[in-house]
Amino acid sequence: MRSHRTPRFDFYEFLEHYNPEKDKIWLATYNEKIIGCIAILSKPNNEAQLRWFLVHPVFRGTGVGKHLFTKAIAHCQEQQLKNVYLLTTDEQHKAITMYKKAGFQLTASMKLKQWGKTMSEERYDLDLTKS
Repeated sequence: MRSHRTPRFDFYEFLEHYNPEKDKIWLATYNEKIIGCIAILSKPNNEAQLRWFLVHPVFRGTGVGKHLFTKAIAHCQEQQLKNVYLLTTDEQHKAITMYKKAGFQLTASMKLKQWGKTMSEERYDLDLTKS
């Protein structure tokens, strides 16, 4: 397993480099309030990054997250991308279980100190050429 640092790409940079043909963001709403989101950011070499996958705690377990996740991966397949990756921490156990179930594999891990504690930032990749 390699240990490298993937450059950060924040929301401001997303807006600056937004390509409507390749980059997508989905919002789930309930009673006109955002309750979830997910984004796909295009990257070089026919690759994309899954970002900002969030579901309001009240709506977790209702299928909202699964629907968003399925839409994002389907978009990557429609774009005929070779790979989609995401970054998370080793403390996101439920999310990691879902990613692994979808076929993502741990490809990198790096210890970091964040929010006053030491944790591992992990990169998970989904090879879409095998789907």
